[in-house]
Amino acid sequence: MAVGAEEFFQAIKQGSKPLCREWPAKRTLRGLRSFTVVVKAVEAVKQEKWAVFVNRHGDWGRDVALWAARACTELTYHELGAAVGGLDYAAVGEAVRRLEAQREIDRDINAACRKVLKYYKFRRDPNYYKFRRDPNY
Repeated sequence: MAVGAEEFFQAIKQGSKPLCREWPAKRTLRGLRSFTVVVKAVEAVKQEKWAVFVNRHGDWGRDVALWAARACTELTYHELGAAVGGLDYAAVGEAVRRLEAQREIDRDINAACRKVLKYYKFRRDPNYYKFRRDPNY
């Protein structure tokens, strides 16, 4: 049972619009990239091939790739887990959370994350500078 004006009830029934005006543009920008592009950026920063370090115990490469892909693509934890080789979405979420905590402690990992994002944005997005200068882009 809903209490209030009929307009309020109809608004709830039909659903509401996103609260953030910038969300559609963000989704458009995030959707332009794929996980393979993120993997190439991590390979360039680590100077190793993905197949060498993806399953290496204690290596930060896979977690940085998951973190960067989550930040820069439209992929969900489930899709990222499938792309990595069958990880559960909870394991992907935990890896991202652990990496975010580790970035605050370890300068090397934080620097690697910044390099991946820098490589990713500068090498793969020709409109990066325009986007940074023009808020209406």
